Amino acid sequence: MKMTNGSISCEVSAASDVIFVSYVPCNYDKNTVFYAARRFFARCGKLRRECTCESRRIRLDKRGKGKIPFCYLIPAVLMELPGEWARVTGVVSAEGVELQKVELFPNHPGMLLR
Repeated sequence: MKMTNGSISCEVSAASDVIFVSYVPCNYDKNTVFYAARRFFARCGKLRRECTCESRRIRLDKRGKGKIPFCYLIPAVLMELPGEWARVTGVVSAEGVELQKVELFPNHPGMLLR
C-alpha cells in the first residue's frame, strides 16, 4: 500500500514474519488485521507525514541503510478493529514503513500492569 505526503511517498507493508496478538475476542485473521493497520497508516495525516519524511531522510542519507523503530498506541476503533487499544510496532526504513506486530487490548495496556 502506497502512502503519500505531498510529493514524498513510501510503501507501507507487513514484515514476512508478522506477529498478531489479541487479548480480546477477535474473528479476524492476521492478514485482515494488518490490512487495517496499513490502511490506517496511509490515511492518518500525522503518521503519514512523520513516516514519509523519516523514510525520505533515510533514503537521502549516504548510507541509506538505517532503520528507525516505532511503537504507536492507537484506539482500536480508529482502525476498525475489536478491543479498546491497538499497539502497532515496526520500523521505518528507506523502503518505507514495515509493520512487525499488532496487539489488541481490552483496556489501556498501562491498566494491565495493576
